[in-house]
Amino acid sequence: MTKKEAILFLEKLATDNYSKAEYTVFLNFLNQCDVDVYSEIIDLWEEVLERNERQKKPFIKHKSKSTYKALSVAAAILAVISLGIYFFVANGLTNPQIKTLSAKHIKPGGNNAVLTLADGREILLEDTHNGEIESNNGIKIIKTADGQLVYEVLASENKEEAVHYNSISTPRGGQYQIKLPDGTRVWLNAATTFRYPTSFVGKERIVELEGEGYFEVARNAKMPFKVRSHDQEITVLGTHFNVNTYSDNGEVLTTVAEGTVRVQPHPLTDNLTNASVILNQNQQASLNLKNNQLKVNNVQSALILAWKSGKFQFEDTPIGEVLQQFSRWYNVDFEYKAKDANIKLWGDVNRNVNAEEALEILKFFGLKYSFVLDGVQKKIIVTN
Repeated sequence: MTKKEAILFLEKLATDNYSKAEYTVFLNFLNQCDVDVYSEIIDLWEEVLERNERQKKPFIKHKSKSTYKALSVAAAILAVISLGIYFFVANGLTNPQIKTLSAKHIKPGGNNAVLTLADGREILLEDTHNGEIESNNGIKIIKTADGQLVYEVLASENKEEAVHYNSISTPRGGQYQIKLPDGTRVWLNAATTFRYPTSFVGKERIVELEGEGYFEVARNAKMPFKVRSHDQEITVLGTHFNVNTYSDNGEVLTTVAEGTVRVQPHPLTDNLTNASVILNQNQQASLNLKNNQLKVNNVQSALILAWKSGKFQFEDTPIGEVLQQFSRWYNVDFEYKAKDANIKLWGDVNRNVNAEEALEILKFFGLKYSFVLDGVQKKIIVTN
């Protein structure tokens, strides 16, 4: 296979219109080509995917074997091209060969999430056209061009009182925005699941969050807004705040940017240190997941909310926390092998750059990194 033929094959690959023989020849070509040609093929593959993505129709994922098979094949192809793992299939044997790539091929995250409707249907928002997605139970759901999901209440004389729940999940490397039917706006960071009713009825507005989200709550004194996780409950009337429940942190962090909230551990115990706390602007509650105790600290909320504005912002931030943030956004694992485990970083990094540019910050603190592959999992090893 020539370079020109390999480039033409990318179109067949993206549309699943190729034979097993063509695929094997293509993999052999990739394994034998030099680094410059290899990098060019990867860049062209990404262009083909982006072009096809713009032409796609809405995609609703039904739980059928054929759909899952198609998705699995697509994921395997993406791993072959993007990670540099090539498989020679002959006589039923698989022989992996690995090429090491630069971290510049690890792209930043973007607007990507799965919406699960009340009837169990799952909608892949990245593959869905802008405009109306669903209209049911007195609610219209709209996807906007800027990566936002908007819920609008339809005028109706016969409003249904039953509560229907939707949920939205972002993967590692994903983010999304939601405007709830009461006007509350929610920003979801990577690796986050958010569950909420499609309309608010009763005396409270209750939602659930696992991961990280920023809330701008529409004021309604008669119907308090509550955010629940496995470990705590936040009660507000109208305010702006951030909730971080990532389990690898070992704590749940609630930070107020504007207004006042009450944070209450869940479930309560008889220990007085478990009592609820009131947070005002630029205050943060940290709930220890081991002993269920709360602490309150004064913080710079703008630093904690930098992710919402498209930035990583570090100020005396432990290296472990820095790598956790990079890991979630770039969907890549890190292994820290440097001798000094207490390094703290300062600086700002835009979230829209590739991993290679983002990781430049490590060099200012005497750290180096290398990009390797562990099986089919991307990994970046950080050393002195």
